[in-house]
Amino acid sequence: MLWDCGYWEPEGNKTPEQALAKGDFKFTLEGERLHGSFVLVRMRNDRDGGKRTNWLLIKHHDDFSVEENGAAVLEENATSVASGRTMEAIAAGKGRKPKPFMVQSGDVQADAVWDSNHGLAADERKAETKTKRKSAPAKAAKPAKSAMPDFIAPQLCETLERPPSAGRWIHEIKFDGYRIQARIENGEVTLKTRKGLDWTAKYPAIATSFANLPDAMIDGEICALDETVRLISQRFRRHCRKARPTRWSISHSTCCLRAMKTCGNCRSPNARNACRDC
Repeated sequence: MLWDCGYWEPEGNKTPEQALAKGDFKFTLEGERLHGSFVLVRMRNDRDGGKRTNWLLIKHHDDFSVEENGAAVLEENATSVASGRTMEAIAAGKGRKPKPFMVQSGDVQADAVWDSNHGLAADERKAETKTKRKSAPAKAAKPAKSAMPDFIAPQLCETLERPPSAGRWIHEIKFDGYRIQARIENGEVTLKTRKGLDWTAKYPAIATSFANLPDAMIDGEICALDETVRLISQRFRRHCRKARPTRWSISHSTCCLRAMKTCGNCRSPNARNACRDC
């Protein structure tokens, strides 16, 4: 049903496009049924919890507004301004055919059906959509999925009453620090704890030193050593608590053990000479 027809003009300094984008569009109507100043306000949320955008049409206080029974204009005008028919008559395709408003020479039958997908406005929307598709930048190709795992659960120690006595066993000096797994791929380094927590930001210097290595997964221990390669537990704990810069190194003996690579020095109980050849 064409409930009203007439003319409108925007109010204020904003263009209609700017006002609609802001969600506050003020305008004046001069129709056969509606007159005066109105505003379209965009609601923030759908009252039913949906995702659609809802608008409220609000009448401003002016010479055409009423204080009570604002719905009377709807109740008293239940017919089309183009044909004078009710909604039931229009749905049945009976009665007087509509009187053209915008195009005086238009020939519209009483059973005509309006379709928003046809006509001048629909053609303009289709043309605009095609233009946007042509001008839209090509989507970036998704990066290929890496063959390297993000994280490998490390092998952990077990508590036993005595050390193994059989052959093919090696022993190492235990450095007390943080168990860290370094993942290196295409120069990007990630340092993760034994539980998979990302600690790259805690040790940026170590991550930077690994960046030039080929792709690899390195399991080791971060600890603090002095000039004689002795472990300094207090300095290590102080660094972890206050994040002071100091020298940190991966325990090479741990790396060699996890990779099952051995040399003569790996069996030495002297931490100073351990794994210098690995």
